[in-house]
Amino acid sequence: MSFEAFALQPQTLDEAYAQDHARAALEHEQWPDFNNTYYSARLILDAADLAIQHKADDGTPSRALILGAGAQRSVSIGTLAKKFDEVVIVDRYEPGLDAALAEIERADAFFAKHPEADASYLTRHKMRAITADLSYGLADGVTAAARQALGIASDFDAYTNLFSRLAATTTAHAFPKLDGPYDFVSSHHLVSEMVRVPQQWCENMAAAEYGKEEMYPDSMALHSLVFSSLRKRLLPEHMADLVAQTKPGGVIQISDENLDMLPAAPVTPLVEGTSWALTKPDAFVQPRLRSHTVQVDLPVDTPR
Repeated sequence: MSFEAFALQPQTLDEAYAQDHARAALEHEQWPDFNNTYYSARLILDAADLAIQHKADDGTPSRALILGAGAQRSVSIGTLAKKFDEVVIVDRYEPGLDAALAEIERADAFFAKHPEADASYLTRHKMRAITADLSYGLADGVTAAARQALGIASDFDAYTNLFSRLAATTTAHAFPKLDGPYDFVSSHHLVSEMVRVPQQWCENMAAAEYGKEEMYPDSMALHSLVFSSLRKRLLPEHMADLVAQTKPGGVIQISDENLDMLPAAPVTPLVEGTSWALTKPDAFVQPRLRSHTVQVDLPVDTPR
């Protein structure tokens, strides 16, 4: 596949996710970004090690939940499965999850034939995938608002007014049931990523409808404003749900560009230089990335 294959504008949000996944896979194949991939993986794996260290010795299996797992380019779920008894990966785009699990199955098949590999190398049996929309339905809702406005508005000004009103009234759905709680929960770039593809889809559709060349800057400005508001709306709910998915004493790792909007929450910082409300950027590799590793507080009088 070449990049020319991505020239056509996807007509639905699902097509946009499929195109984005295919483009990311091609980019990763042709220009693997080792530094950023390594940095992202280290954030997650270091936090996973903390979760193992802090896990209560209660005889229960160790469990990890990886949200927005995609095709696991940010971290190897195979490596996580060597640390935990169960790893659950969640993403909206099911083919991406299938690709991640297929890669693990190929690795298992290789190690099964290797004379020096023991059972610890085989990890597929520890993994489970859940296909779920983690955007609380808001990505689909705002996209539907854009489509409705495009079908009614005769020009871009009318579209701006109608789309802004419709998007503001989009109703959030409940967070999916993910069989928690877990000892470790990771949400890596999820809040940014869950609205990035819908935002690009809306920008392109509006620009194409009202004159691509001259309207695209205005379309970008409008949709940036609307989706920035959506991120602010999503993040507090998402953080509360991460805490709800995590066992008392468990560890949450979250990385995103929007963590300055974090609310207060029942957590304790585990990494020096980070806190729940004030984050420390890494200026060397990813200057816009913010990351927290936090521990959900144990109930009062519970031994650590």
